[in-house]
Amino acid sequence: EVWLGDVGENVWEEINVIPALPDTGAALTNFGWPCMEGRFAHGGFDVPICQALAQPGGGRTPLTEPWYAYNHGSGPDVGSGSDVTGLQFYEGTLYPPEYQHSLFFADNSRTVIFNVPFVDANGDGFPDAPADDTATGFYDGSNATAVQLTSGPGGDIFFANLLVGRISRLSYCDGCTNLAPSAAIALDAGSTADGAPRTITFTAANSVDPDAGDTVTYDWDLDGDGVFGDASGVTAFRFYGDEGSYRVAVRVTDSAGASDMQSMLVTIVGQLGDADVGVTLDDGVIDVFPGDTITYTMVVTNYGSSLVPGEAVATTLAPLLTNVEWTCSGSEGTVCAATGSGDVDDLVDLPAGATATYTIDARIPTDASGAVLSHATVLPPDGYGDPNSTDNIAFDTDSISLDRIFADGFDPF
Repeated sequence: EVWLGDVGENVWEEINVIPALPDTGAALTNFGWPCMEGRFAHGGFDVPICQALAQPGGGRTPLTEPWYAYNHGSGPDVGSGSDVTGLQFYEGTLYPPEYQHSLFFADNSRTVIFNVPFVDANGDGFPDAPADDTATGFYDGSNATAVQLTSGPGGDIFFANLLVGRISRLSYCDGCTNLAPSAAIALDAGSTADGAPRTITFTAANSVDPDAGDTVTYDWDLDGDGVFGDASGVTAFRFYGDEGSYRVAVRVTDSAGASDMQSMLVTIVGQLGDADVGVTLDDGVIDVFPGDTITYTMVVTNYGSSLVPGEAVATTLAPLLTNVEWTCSGSEGTVCAATGSGDVDDLVDLPAGATATYTIDARIPTDASGAVLSHATVLPPDGYGDPNSTDNIAFDTDSISLDRIFADGFDPF
């Protein structure tokens, strides 16, 4: 069935129930507005159709009286009007027994959250209606401006707190003074879960701890494997390259060890986009000599129209080369490792039209012979396609000359 708060006008607030549909089909439910307010005829609508409805069994669709009603002039915090603004049954197990299966409902104008204990005298599973005006004021004051109630983690009652602009929680702790934090997770400002690049940043900044002065820590599960420890801090990010759904979770723990967890589902659909990247490799010569130092220039270029993060750039230099050192410089917005030794093995972020230029110095041993065969590759990150993969690899080949006498090119004959 559907339970709803029916805001009255001058005198009465109601909680009404739309019954579950019978097997025979839908039936109309008439709660009587505007002819009725609470269980009484509304004085401002003394017309024949309302007069008939007020009689037992009267009207074309007979009146369904409220399950519960309460008067604007009775109970806590009267005098500021009334409006029933939310209701929720407690189905958790952490509250004391007297609150099991009970009904919580809110009156925002009065700033009161009421409670109706669960009673089922005939055992039919449907709560017995209490006498009107008997609900207990469970929580009131300026922090009880509730405009919606719902069930959340641990079965606790949560409510949208209009005055303070946050989601508040009703939690219970028997014999202790520390209250657990409430974790929250969302996409960080400016971060989106679709479109390239798929580096998604999450925030737990909306998490709250009801105990003033508590320090909270954050622990993240970013890959959906159920194991925390992927990151710490109020924000965390991860690059998602493969299609699929990932359950991202944050666990918030206070200084007393109490914690709460919240999660969200991130779904990566389809290929992330095209990454038209290419690489060139050239040392400017075709003949080298034993003992020489050669310098390669490797240029990685993003020919596409959008940023490509995490391009894999690598070299496979001739095994005979020694003392290999390299540097990288990029055009505006490019991110690459500044220096390194040995083969290049780097991840590069390239904006549209940008380049990363590697300068690689290496020495040819004095006893070397044959040829110097080196090549370089660039690969887009997982989830991206390259519309022109032919320029993802580049080669450079030099012959090792053992005769320096005629190295300047003069004909010996």
